[in-house]
Amino acid sequence: MIDPAIVIGVDPSLTAAGVATAMTPECAEYGDDQFKVATFGRAGKNDEPLYTRLERIEVLADEIRDQAVNLMQWPSLMLIETPAYSQSTGKTHDRSGLWWEVVRIFRRELEIPVIEVSVQKVKTYATGKGNTGKQAVLLEVARRYPHVAISNDNEADAFTLAAIGMRLIGAPIDDVPKTHLRAMEGLEFP
Repeated sequence: MIDPAIVIGVDPSLTAAGVATAMTPECAEYGDDQFKVATFGRAGKNDEPLYTRLERIEVLADEIRDQAVNLMQWPSLMLIETPAYSQSTGKTHDRSGLWWEVVRIFRRELEIPVIEVSVQKVKTYATGKGNTGKQAVLLEVARRYPHVAISNDNEADAFTLAAIGMRLIGAPIDDVPKTHLRAMEGLEFP
Protein backbone atom coordinates (compact mmCIF):
# COMPACT_ATOMS: atom_id res chain seq x y z
CA MET A 1 0.00 0.00 0.00
CA ILE A 2 1.14 3.52 -0.79
CA ASP A 3 0.58 5.61 2.32
CA PRO A 4 -0.05 8.47 2.65
CA ALA A 5 -1.62 8.74 -0.78
CA ILE A 6 -3.84 10.98 -2.85
CA VAL A 7 -5.57 9.69 -5.98
CA ILE A 8 -7.15 11.88 -8.64
CA GLY A 9 -9.91 10.80 -11.01
CA VAL A 10 -10.58 12.84 -14.16
CA ASP A 11 -13.52 12.52 -16.54
CA PRO A 12 -12.41 15.01 -19.23
CA SER A 13 -14.98 17.15 -21.00
CA LEU A 14 -14.85 20.60 -22.57
CA THR A 15 -18.15 21.67 -21.01
CA ALA A 16 -18.23 19.72 -17.72
CA ALA A 17 -15.03 17.90 -16.78
CA GLY A 18 -15.43 15.92 -13.56
CA VAL A 19 -12.48 15.89 -11.15
CA ALA A 20 -12.39 13.88 -7.92
CA THR A 21 -9.75 13.42 -5.28
CA ALA A 22 -9.57 10.74 -2.62
CA MET A 23 -6.91 10.46 0.01
CA THR A 24 -5.88 8.14 2.77
CA PRO A 25 -6.87 9.29 6.26
CA GLU A 26 -3.25 10.29 7.01
CA CYS A 27 -3.43 12.98 4.32
CA ALA A 28 -6.77 14.23 5.59
CA GLU A 29 -5.10 14.96 8.94
CA TYR A 30 -3.57 18.02 7.25
CA GLY A 31 -7.01 19.62 7.26
CA ASP A 32 -8.34 18.68 3.83
CA ASP A 33 -11.51 16.73 3.20
CA GLN A 34 -10.79 13.09 2.47
CA PHE A 35 -12.94 13.24 -0.68
CA LYS A 36 -13.56 16.14 -3.07
CA VAL A 37 -15.38 16.51 -6.37
CA ALA A 38 -15.71 19.43 -8.77
CA THR A 39 -16.82 20.21 -12.32
CA PHE A 40 -14.98 22.50 -14.75
CA GLY A 41 -15.67 23.68 -18.28
CA ARG A 42 -17.62 26.12 -20.39
CA ALA A 43 -19.80 26.01 -23.44
CA GLY A 44 -18.11 26.80 -26.73
CA LYS A 45 -19.23 27.74 -30.23
CA ASN A 46 -18.71 25.72 -33.38
CA ASP A 47 -17.16 28.68 -35.17
CA GLU A 48 -14.62 29.67 -32.52
CA PRO A 49 -11.20 30.56 -33.93
CA LEU A 50 -8.22 28.26 -33.43
CA TYR A 51 -6.56 30.27 -30.66
CA THR A 52 -9.82 30.66 -28.73
CA ARG A 53 -10.24 26.89 -28.77
CA LEU A 54 -6.59 26.38 -27.74
CA GLU A 55 -6.99 28.83 -24.85
CA ARG A 56 -10.14 27.03 -23.71
CA ILE A 57 -8.25 23.71 -23.61
CA GLU A 58 -5.28 25.21 -21.78
CA VAL A 59 -7.42 27.01 -19.18
CA LEU A 60 -9.50 23.90 -18.52
CA ALA A 61 -6.42 21.67 -18.18
CA ASP A 62 -4.92 24.19 -15.74
CA GLU A 63 -8.16 24.23 -13.70
CA ILE A 64 -8.09 20.44 -13.49
CA ARG A 65 -4.45 20.52 -12.36
CA ASP A 66 -5.14 23.25 -9.79
CA GLN A 67 -8.10 21.36 -8.31
CA ALA A 68 -6.00 18.26 -7.93
CA VAL A 69 -2.78 19.84 -6.66
CA ASN A 70 -3.34 23.25 -5.08
CA LEU A 71 -6.21 22.26 -2.80
CA MET A 72 -4.39 19.35 -1.20
CA GLN A 73 -1.05 17.73 -0.60
CA TRP A 74 0.90 16.20 -3.49
CA PRO A 75 -0.95 13.44 -5.40
CA SER A 76 0.32 9.88 -5.83
CA LEU A 77 -1.68 8.68 -8.85
CA MET A 78 -4.07 10.02 -11.49
CA LEU A 79 -6.66 7.98 -13.38
CA ILE A 80 -8.31 9.37 -16.49
CA GLU A 81 -11.21 7.97 -18.47
CA THR A 82 -10.19 6.88 -21.97
CA PRO A 83 -11.52 8.94 -24.86
CA ALA A 84 -14.80 7.88 -26.44
CA TYR A 85 -13.24 6.81 -29.71
CA SER A 86 -16.57 5.91 -31.29
CA GLN A 87 -18.08 9.40 -30.86
CA SER A 88 -17.91 11.82 -33.75
CA THR A 89 -19.89 14.72 -32.30
CA GLY A 90 -19.17 17.38 -29.71
CA LYS A 91 -15.79 18.72 -30.82
CA THR A 92 -14.07 15.33 -30.86
CA HIS A 93 -10.75 16.78 -31.94
CA ASP A 94 -10.79 19.47 -29.23
CA ARG A 95 -11.76 16.93 -26.56
CA SER A 96 -8.82 14.82 -27.66
CA GLY A 97 -6.57 17.86 -27.29
CA LEU A 98 -7.84 18.38 -23.73
CA TRP A 99 -7.28 14.70 -22.89
CA TRP A 100 -3.67 14.81 -24.05
CA GLU A 101 -2.99 18.15 -22.36
CA VAL A 102 -4.23 16.80 -19.00
CA VAL A 103 -2.15 13.64 -19.38
CA ARG A 104 0.90 15.72 -20.33
CA ILE A 105 0.53 18.05 -17.34
CA PHE A 106 0.20 15.23 -14.83
CA ARG A 107 2.82 12.93 -16.33
CA ARG A 108 5.46 15.37 -17.57
CA GLU A 109 5.06 18.53 -15.47
CA LEU A 110 3.93 17.05 -12.17
CA GLU A 111 5.59 13.63 -12.63
CA ILE A 112 2.52 11.82 -11.33
CA PRO A 113 1.81 8.31 -12.68
CA VAL A 114 -1.23 8.25 -14.99
CA ILE A 115 -3.49 5.30 -15.77
CA GLU A 116 -6.20 5.37 -18.40
CA VAL A 117 -9.37 3.45 -17.59
CA SER A 118 -12.04 2.55 -20.13
CA VAL A 119 -15.59 3.81 -19.84
CA GLN A 120 -16.74 0.19 -19.52
CA LYS A 121 -14.46 -0.38 -16.51
CA VAL A 122 -15.78 2.77 -14.82
CA LYS A 123 -19.36 1.58 -15.34
CA THR A 124 -18.51 -1.94 -14.17
CA TYR A 125 -16.86 -0.72 -10.96
CA ALA A 126 -19.82 1.57 -10.22
CA THR A 127 -22.72 -0.70 -11.19
CA GLY A 128 -21.43 -4.20 -11.93
CA LYS A 129 -22.37 -3.77 -15.62
CA GLY A 130 -20.15 -2.29 -18.31
CA ASN A 131 -22.97 -1.27 -20.62
CA THR A 132 -25.16 0.81 -18.30
CA GLY A 133 -26.06 4.47 -18.78
CA LYS A 134 -24.48 7.51 -17.13
CA GLN A 135 -27.54 8.10 -14.93
CA ALA A 136 -27.31 4.58 -13.50
CA VAL A 137 -23.68 5.26 -12.61
CA LEU A 138 -24.64 8.55 -10.97
CA LEU A 139 -27.40 6.93 -8.90
CA GLU A 140 -25.20 4.03 -7.77
CA VAL A 141 -22.25 6.28 -6.88
CA ALA A 142 -24.49 8.68 -4.93
CA ARG A 143 -25.96 5.70 -3.04
CA ARG A 144 -22.61 4.05 -2.28
CA TYR A 145 -20.85 7.27 -1.23
CA PRO A 146 -23.53 9.42 0.49
CA HIS A 147 -20.81 11.38 2.33
CA VAL A 148 -19.51 12.83 -0.97
CA ALA A 149 -21.40 15.73 -2.57
CA ILE A 150 -21.62 14.36 -6.11
CA SER A 151 -23.84 16.60 -8.22
CA ASN A 152 -23.62 15.21 -11.78
CA ASP A 153 -22.62 12.20 -13.85
CA ASN A 154 -19.17 13.64 -14.68
CA GLU A 155 -18.32 13.89 -10.99
CA ALA A 156 -19.69 10.36 -10.47
CA ASP A 157 -17.39 9.01 -13.18
CA ALA A 158 -14.43 10.93 -11.75
CA PHE A 159 -15.11 9.69 -8.22
CA THR A 160 -15.40 6.12 -9.49
CA LEU A 161 -11.96 6.55 -11.08
CA ALA A 162 -10.58 7.81 -7.76
CA ALA A 163 -12.12 4.82 -5.96
CA ILE A 164 -10.55 2.44 -8.49
CA GLY A 165 -7.21 4.14 -7.92
CA MET A 166 -7.47 3.89 -4.14
CA ARG A 167 -8.17 0.16 -4.46
CA LEU A 168 -5.28 -0.18 -6.92
CA ILE A 169 -2.79 1.30 -4.42
CA GLY A 170 -4.10 -0.95 -1.63
CA ALA A 171 -6.22 1.60 0.23
CA PRO A 172 -9.82 0.81 -0.83
CA ILE A 173 -12.46 3.33 0.24
CA ASP A 174 -15.41 1.04 -0.42
CA ASP A 175 -16.67 -2.50 -0.25
CA VAL A 176 -18.04 -3.48 -3.65
CA PRO A 177 -19.40 -6.83 -4.84
CA LYS A 178 -17.16 -9.20 -6.83
CA THR A 179 -19.07 -8.37 -10.03
CA HIS A 180 -17.83 -4.78 -9.69
CA LEU A 181 -14.25 -5.87 -9.05
CA ARG A 182 -14.02 -7.24 -12.59
CA ALA A 183 -13.20 -3.64 -13.52
CA MET A 184 -9.82 -4.05 -11.81
CA GLU A 185 -8.68 -6.74 -14.24
CA GLY A 186 -5.69 -5.58 -16.27
CA LEU A 187 -5.11 -2.41 -14.23
CA GLU A 188 -1.83 -2.04 -12.42
CA PHE A 189 0.20 0.73 -10.88
CA PRO A 190 2.65 2.05 -13.51
